[in-house]
Amino acid sequence: MKANQKENPVRDQTHQVMTVKETAEFLRLAITTVYKLANEGNIPARKVGGSWRFSRRALDDWLREPDQTGRNLEKI
Repeated sequence: MKANQKENPVRDQTHQVMTVKETAEFLRLAITTVYKLANEGNIPARKVGGSWRFSRRALDDWLREPDQTGRNLEKI
């Protein structure tokens, strides 16, 4: 690393707050699907200044929650 570049602890860790594109990559979904889920309130998300943002921790928790059949991804 160059001397004039500062380390960015957020960049060095997994992003805690993600964009739609990052969330789509994380969930392996189409970007349009992420927008649809967010607009319908079916995925944990917040609008910040007109743009959707997603918490990695909230998404991890959401993925662990049982669906309506009582199953979750960790048990499949």
